[in-house]
Formats: sequence, structure tokens, C-alpha cells
Amino acid sequence: MKELTDLLADRSAQFKRPRSPLPGDLRPSYRIALLALALDACRGKRATLRKLYVLNWASKTAENRKDLQDALSDGASKEVAVRFEPSMGRAIDFAVAERLLRPEGKGRLVLSEKGMKYATDLQIAGCFQVEDAFFKLIGKGATESKIVKLLKSEEGF
Repeated sequence: MKELTDLLADRSAQFKRPRSPLPGDLRPSYRIALLALALDACRGKRATLRKLYVLNWASKTAENRKDLQDALSDGASKEVAVRFEPSMGRAIDFAVAERLLRPEGKGRLVLSEKGMKYATDLQIAGCFQVEDAFFKLIGKGATESKIVKLLKSEEGF
């Protein structure tokens, strides 16, 4: 039987860097769930890509949620820097492929029947309670014209 040193000498050492896990908030499944809840709270269960990106940004932290609420309220003058994340675009593509959403003209997305059931299941399970409450609070009030003004303005409203 070969000695351990002989076995080790026969093979060259190989080192591989371990994969680093993808943070949860960048995973498509996380973003798809937020998309379904956001669209469920919007008027007509539909929204533009701009609005979805803004709601996605706002959902990330309590400070972002407060900033958006302030910017959308009358007389707010705080500057808001909305971040458009590429992970949201990939999540939208996956959600459309899974038929949770469907594209509509002029850059709008609509929550499908399957998407509505998914959103309801998330709510029943108690997932994303903070984000869901925020979307319900702000979803219908964040009109497209307010979102456009928010994104064009450097000083908010």
C-alpha cells in the first residue's frame, strides 16, 4: 500500500476560490415577489417600468421609503436619488417568462391572474409584510406624472 506522502506527491495541489453567495435582495425570486406585491397594490394592477424601479428602490430601506413618501407629498423639496438596479430588470424578464406579469403597451406591465394568485399567497403567508404595507400605502398615490417629476427633478417636488 502506498504511503500518504507518495499519494500526495502524485497529485498537484489545486486551490479553488469558494463561490460567494448572492445576497438575498439580489436574487430574482426576491425581486419577483416584490414585483408581484407592488403591482398588486397599483391602480389596475399595472404600472410602468419607471414606477416599478422607483418602488423597488424605495422598498430596500426604511429611509428610502420615507424619502419617497416625502417626495410624493405636496410641498416636499428633498432631493431623492433613485437607483435603478439591473437585478430588477432580470426579475421582470423572469416574471414575464413565468407568466406572472405581461407586458402592455408604452412600457407598462400588468399582473396576470397567476401573478395575482402569487401575490395573494405571499400575503397569506405573511411574506414581505413591511414592503407590502408600504406598497399599499403608496401604490395608487404614486401616479405616473409624480414619478416622472420625481425622476426629472433634482430637488424632488
